This record gives sequence, C-alpha cells and structure tokens, in this order.
Amino acid sequence: SEDSLIVIFSIIEKDTKEKPVISAMNNSLDQFLNRYSNFDIRSMKIKKFKKFEKRMEETFADLALKLEDRFKALY
Repeated sequence: SEDSLIVIFSIIEKDTKEKPVISAMNNSLDQFLNRYSNFDIRSMKIKKFKKFEKRMEETFADLALKLEDRFKALY
C-alpha cells in the first residue's frame, strides 16, 4: 500500500508568533482528518473539500487580525 502524507503550511509575516499559527494548523488538520474518510481524501474530489474552506477561514480569522483589531472586535 502507498503511504500518503497531507501537508499544511502557512505563510506568515516576520513578526508573527509561530505557536498560535502552528496550533491553528494542527487544529485544522485534525478537523479535516476527522471530517473526511481516507477514501474521500484519496479520491481527490476537490469539490467535496470545498465545504471545509469556511471552517479553515474561521480557524485562521483571528490570526489574520492585528492586535489592536482584536481589541476593537471585543468592544
């Protein structure tokens, strides 16, 4: 059997802290693997994965905000 590898990566600004990004990436990958079966992933039907895009956006949305924008969003 072939071994498969799913890779996730992020391009971040130089001053961005890595830990929250890595945590979000791990969270997203876990959610993806829990959502889709091995068969779904190997079939590579990209349209099926399109539904997951919103979840990814939600996971990474907070990281895209600058610190001052996060405070504004709270109040």
